[in-house]
Amino acid sequence: MAQSIHPTLLEKGIRASFVENLIKAGTSGIAEKLCSLVQSRADSEKYGWMGPPEQMEEAGSSTVSGSATVPFSALSDASYTITNRKFWRGFAVSRDDLADDQVGGIALRIAQLATVAANHRDKLVIDTIVANGNCYDGTAFFGNSHTSMSGEGTQDNLLGGSGTSTANAMTDINTAIRTMAEFIGENSEPFHSTMSQFLVLAPFTMRKPLLEALQAEYVSQTNNVQVDGLSFTVHFDARLNIGSSADANDWYMFHTGSGLKPLIFQEREPLTLERDETSGHAFETEQYRYKVRARYSCGFGFWQDAVKFVNS
Repeated sequence: MAQSIHPTLLEKGIRASFVENLIKAGTSGIAEKLCSLVQSRADSEKYGWMGPPEQMEEAGSSTVSGSATVPFSALSDASYTITNRKFWRGFAVSRDDLADDQVGGIALRIAQLATVAANHRDKLVIDTIVANGNCYDGTAFFGNSHTSMSGEGTQDNLLGGSGTSTANAMTDINTAIRTMAEFIGENSEPFHSTMSQFLVLAPFTMRKPLLEALQAEYVSQTNNVQVDGLSFTVHFDARLNIGSSADANDWYMFHTGSGLKPLIFQEREPLTLERDETSGHAFETEQYRYKVRARYSCGFGFWQDAVKFVNS
């Protein structure tokens, strides 16, 4: 008796397998740690509120005709737009493979696709950081020409690293903390009144010196107390090792303790698995086609929450 292939039952099985593997694959979590999640309701979103408000004033210090008035101020005139992007990947299941009971290979392919889809957010975040596009002030997110609208001059979060040894990493971690603490906001106040939570993002070539600098109890027979009272998450990503050797030793440090994270992940439509609805395709080609699809994008929050170290 000929085997009967039922597309509806097949779809249920593939969909269930994809969802199961999507959950099982999970993500490395870099997107969740570095990004504020924003639900998008349009093709793009404009962030006109970027830039901190002015400082509080004592009541009565602003007057009109001798009467005390509340000092109203407009939102910062800086704005930033993130346009959603569409991502997809299709795969086809052969009727012959199903008839020959090649379910093991099909299941493996679905599992691989689910893993790729689950980790795509992290890839997009890393790609955004490396590309270093413009942020809300119109300059590159990591750069040495960030201007303050309060007239504080230019500020720099693109720093020269001191080297790749453990001692160098210790020096640069302290430099990053001090640099962030000295950033001035548009209200002429320190952008960070306090800091306690950080994330270090680096290529695997920097794994040893950074872990020793952050986690070793003793370094060169000396108590390592530089990070006491501070919380550090360390994430090493192989994507940062891809490319020219000049970038292999560069690394990043982010302040993650603010209400708004250093980056923004904007989601318009989440990952979905869809079946080809063209009725004649499966009959003519003896293939059942499926598509994984999502619409989202990644952009920058406040540059004051990040520094990059460039090591030659």
